[in-house]
Amino acid sequence: MPVLVRRAVKTVYFIALFLPVGRALGPADGWFSYVWANRIGEMLYGPDEIGQDSLYEIYTYIGMMIILLITTGIYLLTITLFNKIRK
Repeated sequence: MPVLVRRAVKTVYFIALFLPVGRALGPADGWFSYVWANRIGEMLYGPDEIGQDSLYEIYTYIGMMIILLITTGIYLLTITLFNKIRK
């Protein structure tokens, strides 16, 4: 039972970190270059096949990946520090 509670608390903590990081970064089209998004879209969909909907999907996927990476880094850092402080 304690293992299940610890996992649940860690999951809730990760989600609690994920939301403010995503909110702080804002929409991906504000901080990610249109040129790079268009190049990635051309690689995925082919030249001259990328439309506005596909471009916003790419922005969404890139934003989610970056937020996930940042949140994972913060999560691992804080969990490691918490364990060192606890010992």
